Amino acid sequence: KIGMKTYEISSLIQELKDSGELIDALNAEVTLARDENIALSCKVSEAESQRDSLAKLLQDMEVKSSEREALIQEIESEFTNSCSFIARLEQKTSDQNSLLEASENEIRTKTDDISRLMMEVKEC
Repeated sequence: KIGMKTYEISSLIQELKDSGELIDALNAEVTLARDENIALSCKVSEAESQRDSLAKLLQDMEVKSSEREALIQEIESEFTNSCSFIARLEQKTSDQNSLLEASENEIRTKTDDISRLMMEVKEC
């Protein structure tokens, strides 16, 4: 009977040792999993930080793009206005050249008339 009980106790002690080893192995796995979880959390934090930086960079680029687009539109508007102004000046110059030519023709005509009249006066 004692031998049987000793065997049972020995078996139970062995089961306890085996269970202790299993618990130690499980604890080691839990520790590794925690360390891995911490490392992954750090990577997630870094990725989120990079994402936020990229989002800010993209937003800045969109603002600059909008500013450039506005500047391009302003330059195009100024160019259009300048072209219109040049066209008006060219038309005004053309009109004034026509008036000048008409005035020169009138002056020639008047000069011819005066010369003719002077000749007539001399003849008289």
